[in-house]
Amino acid sequence: MKIRNRKYDSKDFDHVLVIWRISREYSSNGADYAKQHTLYEDITYLRDHILSVNNLWVAENENQEILGFMAINNDFIDCLYIHPDHQDKGIGRSLLQHALKLSPKKIWLHTLADNTRARSYYEHLGFRLISEGKNEEGIPDVTYEYTSIEGKII
Repeated sequence: MKIRNRKYDSKDFDHVLVIWRISREYSSNGADYAKQHTLYEDITYLRDHILSVNNLWVAENENQEILGFMAINNDFIDCLYIHPDHQDKGIGRSLLQHALKLSPKKIWLHTLADNTRARSYYEHLGFRLISEGKNEEGIPDVTYEYTSIEGKII
């Protein structure tokens, strides 16, 4: 499958919202965590917080179907979500490599502490755990950092 990363366009909003909600439900803790927020709350948060402070990039296939997205602000990856039907196909890696083009020295991100799938993925790619804490909702999370010499995800 050929993957193309492109800048988010406002017409992508619904696709990004669906991927965000489905991916959160799919994660190890997702069913409970995702249910804490209504669809309207997620729409508002995506529009007023994620889109207002980040640059969004979408990953799409040759049919222009959006398979995942990344929200990045300087070297901080605020969101990285891949539709569960398209995980393990190189889409996350492609978006992370794009993040390193935007911020070649390092990138960092948070993930929920009990999202073992994401944690294993980041560690496999060479991210290192730099701290543990709680997010703004009081849910345990962890911070990972990737420092690049070559500007590539391994």
